[in-house]
Amino acid sequence: MKFLQTSDWQWGMTRHWLDADDQARFTQARNDAVVRAGRVAQEHDCAFMVVAGDVFDSNHLRPQTVRRAMEALRQVPVPVYLLPGNHDPLDAASIYTSEVFRRHRPANVIVLESPAVHEVRPGVELLAAPWFSKHPAGDPLTEAVAAAAAPAAGVIRIAVGHGGTLPVGARDQRLIDVAALSERIAAGELRYVALGDRHS
Repeated sequence: MKFLQTSDWQWGMTRHWLDADDQARFTQARNDAVVRAGRVAQEHDCAFMVVAGDVFDSNHLRPQTVRRAMEALRQVPVPVYLLPGNHDPLDAASIYTSEVFRRHRPANVIVLESPAVHEVRPGVELLAAPWFSKHPAGDPLTEAVAAAAAPAAGVIRIAVGHGGTLPVGARDQRLIDVAALSERIAAGELRYVALGDRHS
């Protein structure tokens, strides 16, 4: 089984040094890149695509931006799993619970909205660690991995998280402990860890 991992699309991002025409081109290029990623997934016979956080740049975007994002995702020929990150957390203003997102979300788009195991297909699971605020007290991925029961024999489990990583020998409960995840991989509890980055 193959899948395509990506992250940090940050749809809706603007740059103050771009004039209106260049900003429009910048935005269109982002949409085109997502469509192209979908074609790459299809060309390589990927079962799905996973976006490991920061799909959107903010929870406060124009409805038109969200609609166009959904139009791009509709053109992706495989299922697309979206993980909320620090830019687009599942808070009270979440874009993922907005009317415009729910109305225009295509059937191939699945939001990983709970820190739990999500079955992709028999024998393949995603262990998701969505963000519920911009500043969580701890690392959502560490917490999700610790809370999950071990997978059944023969099941491929892929962890999906977002955030900065912990340097070897350092301690910070807000950062992803790569060494601890490596131990889970060595033990066979995880097959792969898909990470997005909050640019820490």
